[in-house]
Amino acid sequence: MWPSARCTCTALGVSEEMPFVDMLIHAEVMGIADGPTEVHKTTLAKQVLRDYTPAPGLWPTGHRPALREQAAAHIEAQLELVVGNL
Repeated sequence: MWPSARCTCTALGVSEEMPFVDMLIHAEVMGIADGPTEVHKTTLAKQVLRDYTPAPGLWPTGHRPALREQAAAHIEAQLELVVGNL
């Protein structure tokens, strides 16, 4: 689509009558100023996560219900030791 817009807008020659050239120039500048694009972010994320292994099971290791169950099991075992020694 932009090639036809470029041809239409540049048919007037170099002028400030059409904002298309300004839009193109600002788009390039803002692309640099805004930082990495989604492709760069995705590529970087893949490189960073390449060395990690997924957590076992369905949920990540920080999943609160799973941590709560582990804590309850740990407390139960500790209580069993204390009560068993009385």
